[in-house]
Amino acid sequence: MNSSVATSEPPWTSAAAFLPYVYRVFPGVSSRLLSDRFLLPWKRLPSLHTGALRTPIRVDGQSASFEISGSGPLVILAHGWSGASGQFADLRERLLADGLRVATFDAPAHGASPGRRTSAAQFMRVIEHIGHVHGPTFGIVGHSLGGLAAAMSVPRVKPSALVLLSPMPSFDFALDQFQMALRFDGVLRQRIADRVLRQVRMTREHAQVETGLSPGLPTLLVHDTDDRRIPVAISRELRERYPTLEYVETRGLGHSRVLGDQAVLERVTAFLAGLRR
Repeated sequence: MNSSVATSEPPWTSAAAFLPYVYRVFPGVSSRLLSDRFLLPWKRLPSLHTGALRTPIRVDGQSASFEISGSGPLVILAHGWSGASGQFADLRERLLADGLRVATFDAPAHGASPGRRTSAAQFMRVIEHIGHVHGPTFGIVGHSLGGLAAAMSVPRVKPSALVLLSPMPSFDFALDQFQMALRFDGVLRQRIADRVLRQVRMTREHAQVETGLSPGLPTLLVHDTDDRRIPVAISRELRERYPTLEYVETRGLGHSRVLGDQAVLERVTAFLAGLRR
């Protein structure tokens, strides 16, 4: 598997010891700086290079790019935060071989797309653009934050199937992790939340994976027990609340290696193929 799929820890904790003091002394500046940092990916992974034509688009004033290959029903693959379309190389090949048309994209500030900041809302709007222009959409596959964005796009894209790989459950979960890493208090947390949600034009109610879950939408949920980025307990709870979804639990893959695991890829391909039949 491509080594670029391996995860790395966010670079938020290097100066964390003295940060609470700074927040108390400079609350206004801290709110602005932390809101900016929250929207800043911490690394950039390689884009997918297939030779296919990449199409540039604009979302909320920023640039993204996508490509579509193959023929047949459309499946959109959505990478996660600090990920890129290159992580879907193996799954893309499997889906193309199975007679599907596959769209991959690099969200703003990811892969080959320029930019510095982005958000789950922009991921969602890229998915919606692809679905509206090139649909109807048969399926959406999303990893991590891409899973959240995929679920958020369901009401407008209306896919026939949804696949969530180690999905981020909500905006609030991401902000909780950010808060724990940088040790700011609840008052500053609320200021950051208000500022970010206003900037990205998103509501808390919509920014959760359950936006896209319903008994009528066939959904496959995959999560690894050793995921240190997003605890497996979150997906276990989703399975309990939505018993009609298919749930697969893996072991030893962590957060990102599910994207290159052959057993996982076979399960995803079989799930989509079964729905086509």
